[in-house]
Amino acid sequence: MHSTTNNMAFKIKLSKLDVETFLYYARIDQMFTYVGVAKDTYWSYASNELPQHRQKSLTEAMEFCKHPFRGRYALLQAIVTSKEMPNKESYKGVLKEKLEAIKTAMVSRPGRITTHSEHWYNCVNGYSSAIGE
Repeated sequence: MHSTTNNMAFKIKLSKLDVETFLYYARIDQMFTYVGVAKDTYWSYASNELPQHRQKSLTEAMEFCKHPFRGRYALLQAIVTSKEMPNKESYKGVLKEKLEAIKTAMVSRPGRITTHSEHWYNCVNGYSSAIGE
């Protein structure tokens, strides 16, 4: 009887650890995709396959939440939030041609903010924006 109780407690602790691990992985994966650090051929994998893998992992994490452990409802809410994250717009790099067109417009358009490097400009909504090299 004592061994069965210890075994069940271990499984519950392991379930919570599994859910937390899935959540950490999903968050890191989502941030990696969002900030656009992936380049060239890996970008295709990062933007297409990683979100699918993340969704599958989070679905598995939801299954672990069926076990009774402290904080499972908070973790379940975090899973739901994480599952919605990939639906948000991710960072896409600016093409070199677009960057050059923006820099040209900054120099030749009225209403620009002139600086020594000409990296500041006013967007159509009136906000000051910067473009780095």
